[in-house]
Amino acid sequence: MVSNQSIDTVFKQQLTENNSSFESYLNLIDEIFDITQRINEPSGQEQIIDYYVHGKNSFLLLVSLEGFYHYGISYDGRYKKEDFREQARIAERYIRENDAKNVLELAYGMGANMAFLARRNPSVMFDGVDLALKPLKRFTKISNINFQSGDYMT
Repeated sequence: MVSNQSIDTVFKQQLTENNSSFESYLNLIDEIFDITQRINEPSGQEQIIDYYVHGKNSFLLLVSLEGFYHYGISYDGRYKKEDFREQARIAERYIRENDAKNVLELAYGMGANMAFLARRNPSVMFDGVDLALKPLKRFTKISNINFQSGDYMT
């Protein structure tokens, strides 16, 4: 469980201690996820459809009314509606630190993260790719978002 430090602060601290090389990034990721196993997993449309069909009930419990389709991040162990936005806030820090003008989100779900970021960063263009073109209708009206349907894994 993450303490009060943000996830990106923890990673930056660890990377500084490990010379900040690309290999260090991969080693940190490999400590959390088995990269070799992930690379060798089947990853076609059949697996993706199976994932959503079998996880449908779980997703219905996790989705916020605002369209966030993921777990929230809570630093104090108490659920708050704002926790759903923390992933987008972490991404926003990187967008601003790098003065990004174009951002790509893969598997945008219902588009809530892109909508949140696009509204707060109107000079940045956000493109998203997902298998199903199912963003919430209210998000498609935001001028600096482009939703596309496609399989980014092929």
